[in-house]
Amino acid sequence: SQNDRARAFFHRSRASEVLDMLDQRYPDAKERAELRAKLIDVYATYGEADAVIREGNRFLSQYTKAPERTRVSIAMADAHARLKQVAEELAVYKRLLEELSAAYGGVPVGTTVTGNQQNSNVRSPDYVRILDRYIGRLIAEKRTSDALAVYRGEIERNANDPGIYERFAAFLEQHAALEFAAAGS
Repeated sequence: SQNDRARAFFHRSRASEVLDMLDQRYPDAKERAELRAKLIDVYATYGEADAVIREGNRFLSQYTKAPERTRVSIAMADAHARLKQVAEELAVYKRLLEELSAAYGGVPVGTTVTGNQQNSNVRSPDYVRILDRYIGRLIAEKRTSDALAVYRGEIERNANDPGIYERFAAFLEQHAALEFAAAGS
C-alpha cells in the first residue's frame, strides 16, 4: 500500500518536472495549459489540496485566456473547502463569476421570457453552475444575507441579463417558502 502511494507521488512529481521542462523549452506550445490543468486534476484526485491551490494559482496567473480556467478554479475551490478555508473558497467563486460575466458581455445567463412561456437559452452554463455553488455554499454556512448580497452584486454587474433577475426571484420564492414552513413548525 505504501509503495503504491509512493509510486503515485513519484509519478506526479515527475510529471510536474516534465511540464516545467516543457515550459522552458517550448514556451509557445499551446498544449501547455491543457497539460497543466490535467496535472491539477491529478492532484485533486489524490486529495493534494495544497498542490491544487499552489498549481492552480500558478495556472491562473500564467494562462489568462485558457479554456481550462473554470475547471482549475473549481478544483481550487474544492481544495479550499477540503481545508475548511471558506473565505478563500468563496473568493474563488466571486472571481470566477466576474470572469465569466465579462466573457459574456454582462449577459452570462441570457434567459428570455416571451409571453407566458419561458425560453431558456443559457449562454454560460458554467456561470450558472458557479453561481449556484456560491449561493449554495453561503446557504450551507447559514449566510443568507451574504447570498442576497451576491445576487445584488451580480444584478449590478449584469443589469441587462434577465436570467439573473429570474434566478434571484426563484431564490427569493424558495427561501420565502422555507421561512414560512419553518415558522409553521
